[in-house]
Amino acid sequence: MIWLTWRQFRTQAAVVFAAVAAFAATLAVTGPRLADLHRTAGSSLVDQVSGSDRTLYYTGLLIVLVVPAVIGMFWGAPLISRELETGTHYLAWNQGVTRTRWLTTKLGLGAAASMTAAGLTSLAVSW
Repeated sequence: MIWLTWRQFRTQAAVVFAAVAAFAATLAVTGPRLADLHRTAGSSLVDQVSGSDRTLYYTGLLIVLVVPAVIGMFWGAPLISRELETGTHYLAWNQGVTRTRWLTTKLGLGAAASMTAAGLTSLAVSW
C-alpha cells in the first residue's frame, strides 16, 4: 500500500523537494557573506545589509508561511480525490486493505512528506 501511494505521489514530491533545494541553494549562496557581515558589524548589521538581502529575507519568511498551505492544496486534495474520482479506491479495498488503513496510508505519507518539506524550508531560512 505504501509503495502504491508513493508511485502515485512521487512526481509532486519531486517537484516540491526540487523547489526547496533551489531555495536552499539560493540562501546558501548569500549565507556566508551575511554571517561574516554579522561578525564584523555587530549591532549595526541592519544598516549594512543591502536591499536585495532584505528582500531575500522577507521572501524566505513568506515561503515558510505559504509552503504548508500550498502543499495542502496541491498534495492533499488530489491525493484522495483522484482515487475517489477514478474509483480505484474500490480496488484497494477489495484487495484486503481496510478503508481505515487506506486513508491512514494516503494521509500519513502525504503528511510526512509535507512536514519534511516545511521543516527543510524552515531550517534553510533559519540557518
